[in-house]
Amino acid sequence: AAAGIALTGLACRGLMAAGAAANANWIALGALALLLSALAWPGLKRPGPARHLAAAPAPGRLPPGIGRLALHYGVFGAGYIIPATFLPAMAREIIPDPAVFGWAWPLFGLAAALSCLVAPRVAQARDDKTVWRGAQALMALGMLAVALWHDIAAIIVAALLVGGTFMVITQSGMLVAQRLAGNAAPRAAAVMTSAFAAGQIVGPLLASAAARWGATLPQVLAAGAALLALSAWRLGKISTTGGNAGHNAIGSREPSH
Repeated sequence: AAAGIALTGLACRGLMAAGAAANANWIALGALALLLSALAWPGLKRPGPARHLAAAPAPGRLPPGIGRLALHYGVFGAGYIIPATFLPAMAREIIPDPAVFGWAWPLFGLAAALSCLVAPRVAQARDDKTVWRGAQALMALGMLAVALWHDIAAIIVAALLVGGTFMVITQSGMLVAQRLAGNAAPRAAAVMTSAFAAGQIVGPLLASAAARWGATLPQVLAAGAALLALSAWRLGKISTTGGNAGHNAIGSREPSH
């Protein structure tokens, strides 16, 4: 996913630098997606190794803490989608040259890709909830930077901090919920995914409503940063002692079975 974001950003930058219109960009990206899908298709049809699955345990009931975790996961979805949507537009306002502002999205994707390599090392000896909270605090810091300073340096900081944390939060948040839920982990994953999707829908709607009420984009970003920071703090109040909820899997060096 992170590599796809970076590749898409580079493709858009090249098309904009060439003077391509928006509809030409969409057609080119659609063709690129079709080509990559065709290349990946043979691998999807290749049969995997035979696996002997043990009988699945009966699904358990969701513990009360899952609802609170899902709420914070939804807040993350709402907070993340705003800078992810508007960061290139803010870069364009500062420097109209596509050869310059077009780097905002590739930088975002590159940070996301690197986070998948760096996070396991940084997360050593830390439980998944702590990783979630720390990454979300960094995301809030990136949003606050671009809200307070209207220059290209702030755009770069936001691209690195938001792009470099959203994959980490996505994984660590899901792991916390699944471990807390135990046998009900599939249900917990469904609840968390639904909450994240709802947040991604609600975030732009709230931003649009705030704009109609006279709020500027930096003000919306500052409010989103405050909400993410508050959520990261409140996460520490949720008990995740059930099952292996405090275990760290992102930074674990043990092979998974």
